[in-house]
Amino acid sequence: MVGNSDQSGETMGDQSKEQLPSGDWFYGSSTGCNLSIACEEGEQVVKIKGEIDLGSAPKVYSLLWQAAKEGSSPLIINLEEVEFMDSSGLQVLLRLREKLQSKSKGISILLVNPKPQIRKLFQLTGFDKLFSFFTDNQQAISFLKYKKSKEE
Repeated sequence: MVGNSDQSGETMGDQSKEQLPSGDWFYGSSTGCNLSIACEEGEQVVKIKGEIDLGSAPKVYSLLWQAAKEGSSPLIINLEEVEFMDSSGLQVLLRLREKLQSKSKGISILLVNPKPQIRKLFQLTGFDKLFSFFTDNQQAISFLKYKKSKEE
């Protein structure tokens, strides 16, 4: 795991931004949550690792919003390595969804493979009805390709 060493020369508060050899981006943070952004088959995929809670939520939102602004398609957010999420994490995703849907008028966020306890949080709060869930990145990408082919 990359610490706060910043090989790209860009530091944002307590987080570092590093361009990986693949051209993807990794954001490390002292808040216990890391994000990596990659392009898979032309779609932007953000992978979150760690905990999304009151301490990390502002940074997570900031980085997700930055990724969404830079990308041209819906955001695929892979949650398979998120160990814990509280209501702050749900608020991050809801705020991002609302902001993106006001611009795109369609599906804005696809969530991939949350752990059972995270999925249960979505179900208990009713948020599972607001988001689309997929078992892996490939399934989410295939869904987006299908939607795009129907729009043409």
